[in-house]
Amino acid sequence: MMLERQRHHRYAAWYDDHQADADTVLKYVQANGAVRSADFERRDGKKGTWWDWKIEKDALEHWLATGEMMVLRRDKFQRVYDLRERVLPTWDDAQVPTLEDCVLYFTFKSVQALGITRPDWVADFYRLPKASVAKAIKTLLSEGKLCEISVEGWPEPALIPTETVAWLAESTADLTPTFTTLLSPFDTLIWDRKRARQMFNYDFSIECYLPAPKRKYGYYLLSVLHRGRLVARLDAKAHRQAGIFEVKSFYWEADVQPNTDMLAEIRSSVQSCADWHHTPLVKYPDSSLLLS
Repeated sequence: MMLERQRHHRYAAWYDDHQADADTVLKYVQANGAVRSADFERRDGKKGTWWDWKIEKDALEHWLATGEMMVLRRDKFQRVYDLRERVLPTWDDAQVPTLEDCVLYFTFKSVQALGITRPDWVADFYRLPKASVAKAIKTLLSEGKLCEISVEGWPEPALIPTETVAWLAESTADLTPTFTTLLSPFDTLIWDRKRARQMFNYDFSIECYLPAPKRKYGYYLLSVLHRGRLVARLDAKAHRQAGIFEVKSFYWEADVQPNTDMLAEIRSSVQSCADWHHTPLVKYPDSSLLLS
């Protein structure tokens, strides 16, 4: 939400310098319908990168930030833009909730998603302003939607939805974690690096954005969640034409002592991921304990 406000201010300044280009793109969409940035040829001769956008891409993002356009869908990760009135013809700005109500809503949804959380973990879930979230937490506590509980080893009271407390009191379910899976670098369990360190003693970063010589573990790291613990990480690559899922490297966390059951469950999770990518032949590094 705060990021969207910053985007709006950024593109307001951008528009002052590029009004003619922006208006041309808007008129093009009005006349021709939904477009991608890729539908416009780059005029400066550059190949372009993630951050070096062509002028039309900036224009589309400007109109997205101002609300004149919306994202209709994605085609292979590319945004498809169209006019707001064509994407959501019944949209009415007068029905938009206040900023305070939005922060209250997303603060509560964050705590719901996190299950039990420290107060300082909440703001990052939807990248909200910390001061606004702190105020919202006080309101939600006073309204009885959230309550505080003590968690062994945590220095301050934790937050939990009141409805979850009631469910736990009535539930007879066994909550012992039994699941093993691979996590994307963008999984909500680990995208807050501070939370991952404090909750799981797991220090993680996305190394694909680093130059190869600076990477410690690999290009695209998948974290291994095993029965409630983050026990390892691996660098993987799907070779789709060859049907091979290559585990290029595998690293156990320092305090992990793998056993036969853990190895079998991790191999099964790797195979499931490989099958999902349509690369069913899994190739492990020769040094991997998973080979045993």
